[in-house]
Amino acid sequence: MAKYSDQIRSVRKITRETLTALLEEKPRNIMQIWKIIRKNNEEICDDEIKCTCGRKDGNQPEWQHQVRWGVQDLKYHKKIDLNRETRKYFIKKEE
Repeated sequence: MAKYSDQIRSVRKITRETLTALLEEKPRNIMQIWKIIRKNNEEICDDEIKCTCGRKDGNQPEWQHQVRWGVQDLKYHKKIDLNRETRKYFIKKEE
């Protein structure tokens, strides 16, 4: 990730900071999350910077990859989860 600018790397941080508020409104799938993150942060969501990790053969913009990492960070910390049937992320209730 060091090869990307601070601007691109900030997408992951913004996702972690805003996603729980978005999901409190209603569950959302990754496409909906991408759309909202991009709409609210157009200046840092640059489609020209492609992901080069090898997984998507450089077709996916890096900002979308960073959003996915932000989502995974929240899942790892058990703040959100994925409904496998609907493919929507939701706030995980305290156990």
